[in-house]
Amino acid sequence: PTRGGGVRVDVGTVSIEECSITGNAASSGGGLAVIGGTVTVTDSDINDNSALSTATINGGGGGFYQSGGTLSLIDTAVYDNDAVRDGGGGYVNNGTFSANGSEFTTNYAQYNGGAMRLLGTSTLTGVYIAGNDADLAGGGGIYHTIGALSLVDSLVEANTAAANGGGVYQAVGSLSCSTTGSGTYGFLGNSAVIGGGVYTVSTATFSSSSCDFGTDASTNNAPTDVRQGSGNYNYGNNATFSCSGNSCI
Repeated sequence: PTRGGGVRVDVGTVSIEECSITGNAASSGGGLAVIGGTVTVTDSDINDNSALSTATINGGGGGFYQSGGTLSLIDTAVYDNDAVRDGGGGYVNNGTFSANGSEFTTNYAQYNGGAMRLLGTSTLTGVYIAGNDADLAGGGGIYHTIGALSLVDSLVEANTAAANGGGVYQAVGSLSCSTTGSGTYGFLGNSAVIGGGVYTVSTATFSSSSCDFGTDASTNNAPTDVRQGSGNYNYGNNATFSCSGNSCI
């Protein structure tokens, strides 16, 4: 199929609970495609799905693909998915997307967004993003463009990118990392050629409120924690700062 190898939703309200969407393939959205409507996935697994599209725009999302409507992932694991192009775990091109208490691990994209490629405003709360890979380009964990991406009480760890942004590549819009209580949240042990933890272009912004960036060789991001425009920055744990243009303060 073109979109949605396992499940496709165009209209209506759909709840997927305690299910496994596994072993499917499609041009985009190997496991799940949300074209419209309202979809909630709870206590489920989305794994071992493939997106086969080679299109540079609107092509990808091994685990899931969204082009409209509302998609919410709650206590759901997205893992071992792959995309020939972008968004190994997922690709959000339009619509409202959120994840709460979910995990995105060991997903693979040949180009951008090992775990996810996100366009628009998204909120990720209590999310774990680890061990994902963008093999030829940027955003080992997430490649985000346009709108605001908010990471709340979330950990982006040990993701890799062949180019920029091992943890997150931020192209246009804003990225924020914040915590509401005790715990290990932030960017740890990610790696890329430039901006191991976060790579943000000069026209985008990034802010951290008490997030962790590592304190030793096993937890530091490589080669630097943050690349903002043309500036490189390193931080420890519990770091608060804001970045715009070519600098962070």
